[in-house]
Amino acid sequence: MDQLIICIPGKWENESEIPNSVKDQFSFELYEYDESLANAFNIGSGNTLSDEEIEAIESHKTTLYLKFDGYSLENVKKAIKATKSILKEASGLGVKIENSGKASSPEKWLSLDENNPSDLYEAFIMIAGIDNYYYSCGMHCFGMKDSICFPEETDPGYAGNLLRMFCIYLLMENPDLKDNETFSVADEDPPFVMNHSKCDHFPEDDLFFNPFGVWVLNKLVTHK
Repeated sequence: MDQLIICIPGKWENESEIPNSVKDQFSFELYEYDESLANAFNIGSGNTLSDEEIEAIESHKTTLYLKFDGYSLENVKKAIKATKSILKEASGLGVKIENSGKASSPEKWLSLDENNPSDLYEAFIMIAGIDNYYYSCGMHCFGMKDSICFPEETDPGYAGNLLRMFCIYLLMENPDLKDNETFSVADEDPPFVMNHSKCDHFPEDDLFFNPFGVWVLNKLVTHK
């Protein structure tokens, strides 16, 4: 079954120290110390965590993994509520989305507005690139397609902004998109044609895999 999974390191010795508000309502697992966790948080935050925040994660004793069956905005909001509770009531040391790798400090997560599409994007979505394409990762958490574009049609900086704005547009409007429709970051920017495709860049058993597929964005070619 598809699961939204949230990683929260902490100083808890065992499950008895987890708040009852979490234990009574949510499915979770508690794992022992993970020496690779601080580096994963650093990468997932885009190297924005402070030295103190990284040191705090390095000092964790256990890691709580909250699990929510199914991908939907409703489950995302449940996850945000539960995670804020853990950060406030049990001094969680950070938050990482296992379905995308995106990581946040406690301060940033607690300021998250669940009704603000930009905040949801910043908390859940990663933008990455390999040799032949750039891609978003994590939109499946909301029950939506991710998106990809290509280096031969845009430079890395513009590609990141294109994918970011497209994801926020999806979160804001939840539009009923069709193949061969177009999207532009701004009126004066070039349009990109969208077509849906399978998610082929992750295996189906990978948490990063998007079962809803992806929107492939190609710059519209105009013939004069």
